[in-house]
Amino acid sequence: LVRHGNRADFVGKFWFNKGKSFNRHLREMVDEADSAIHNFAAVARELKSLLKEYAQFQNRAAACHDAVVNGKAHQELANYLISEYAIDPQNLPGPDFTNLSSTVIHRMTPYSSEKVNTLRSNIFLRSLELHEWAIRANPRYFQSNLSMFVDLVANKHLDKINEHIAATLWNTFFFCIPVVSVTLASLARQFSKLQAGFIGWLLLDEAGQAALPSVCGA
Repeated sequence: LVRHGNRADFVGKFWFNKGKSFNRHLREMVDEADSAIHNFAAVARELKSLLKEYAQFQNRAAACHDAVVNGKAHQELANYLISEYAIDPQNLPGPDFTNLSSTVIHRMTPYSSEKVNTLRSNIFLRSLELHEWAIRANPRYFQSNLSMFVDLVANKHLDKINEHIAATLWNTFFFCIPVVSVTLASLARQFSKLQAGFIGWLLLDEAGQAALPSVCGA
């Protein structure tokens, strides 16, 4: 987005496209905001229940793992994981784990099963749905923030946008679109209004080709 052409193309398609702009979608959501609040609450309850179930699994798996590492009795915990979460016994590390061949270890998926993976997937999907209903329940706020975000990207009114406001605008955008691609050379300019450490996750494509000073700056 540092390049003028890319910036203009993004702003036009994302915000000002008459047929499919996100701005238009937000305006259309306003009349349904009240019902969206109820859907948000319902999904939040479902997600809370799923997270509670997964936390219980994590606690059981961690207790079994700690017992194995510390040489304590673990079979009862292992049997519980096998019966309740359909985990293949071969995927439960035991006291002989360090004696296994690398081939056997690489084939293992420790503490994992179809049931556990389905639970994780449902948590992810409900989380995405919760984000969607959060947007639908608050379309005016998102429209206002994203309108100002577009100005920020277009380098408009920069004298009125401080670090706190910039962080709020970028967080609003990331709430809707969580991934942004940028070169290391352009990162400082694209996020010039933000404090160091603002970005939660920084993924480097072909990291072996990146110079260490440029990565530290990111």
